[in-house]
Amino acid sequence: MNSLQQEVTVTALENTAVPASGAVPQPEADGIVVRAEPQLDSAMDSAQVHQFLTRALPVAVSVTVPYSLAPLSIAPDNLTVTHQYSGPHRRFARLEEDGVADVLVTQQGGFTTVKVLARDHATASALWDVVRTRVSAQMSESDVTRCQLWTTASYGPSSRDHKVRSSRWTDVRRNYAAVAARQLDELMALQDPDDDGGRLVLWHGQPGTGKTSAVRTLITEWLPWCDAHLVTDPERFFTSPDYLLEVVEEPARPDFREPLRGLDELAPSRWKVIICEDADEYLRSDARERSGPALGRLLNLTDGILGEGAKTMVLLTTNDDLGRIHTAVQRPGRCRATVEFPALSAAEAAAWCPPGITPPTSPATLAELFGLTRGREVSEPEPSAGLYL
Repeated sequence: MNSLQQEVTVTALENTAVPASGAVPQPEADGIVVRAEPQLDSAMDSAQVHQFLTRALPVAVSVTVPYSLAPLSIAPDNLTVTHQYSGPHRRFARLEEDGVADVLVTQQGGFTTVKVLARDHATASALWDVVRTRVSAQMSESDVTRCQLWTTASYGPSSRDHKVRSSRWTDVRRNYAAVAARQLDELMALQDPDDDGGRLVLWHGQPGTGKTSAVRTLITEWLPWCDAHLVTDPERFFTSPDYLLEVVEEPARPDFREPLRGLDELAPSRWKVIICEDADEYLRSDARERSGPALGRLLNLTDGILGEGAKTMVLLTTNDDLGRIHTAVQRPGRCRATVEFPALSAAEAAAWCPPGITPPTSPATLAELFGLTRGREVSEPEPSAGLYL
């Protein structure tokens, strides 16, 4: 599950069984704090389900945020805390206003779930506004961004949640040569691509020029409107139609910052960007001879029937020179942007170097500049070798 997103459903809560007697476990005293008690989650769920099924609180919302958040830090203030639990693997808090609302916030592992019951949609919507505002504030301060990491094995394609370090463009723009930074300005600011702008983004340049770091930044900057899907094995992704379709058709998660909608409304769908690093083999001028139909599938995804209506962008990076890349990939209307990542000029490198560091007298890559400052205090950490290490 991804970063500033979550799964939101306006429906009955999970089918947690209510005891046959109809009795619902109740606290011995309001505000009791329990540190070790079996099946407390089930008891809290049963209490909420009972209120939902008896129509005491007939509107329910379930929200899962892919971050570990303190339960009371995102809960509404206008409700009374009736239960708190702190254990080695999970924490939860239950808040209520009799006959008005019942909120259960559970943090377990790297996820936080909020379940809201309310007497009407307006009350649920108001409570949801509080939750989403508080979650959004904490997410904007988070140092990690969630995305989907894809791989395939004998049983087929699979994905899992993956964390990458958050990176804002305003903080790292100085790491790139001016010619590349100007092109990246437009890409980083993109919010809702139109169909005429092209669905393919191509980044090329020698190793160490910051392509992987820029991928991390793009994931962070596009997060409000776009889910990122990182493909670890592009050599299988482009050669397997089933794998490609699995990723393309993966349902987009709704943006948790959207207001609560009624069951007669659909939330706007999100975009996704499929990211394949080091995709040299599928971009070269002899790609059709080397990789068979793989190039055709890439082109069909970005500018054909396969990608029609899919709200899918594709970002490819390569260390190859532009002259070796197939002309079909670079075609205007298909390729939104082709960005070269050159080394910084001697003047740019000198401006980049912190005080006390002797700058190089010739062009230098970002990796070389970080090598100069290794062991010294600098504003940005050294780029990793790749997103998956």
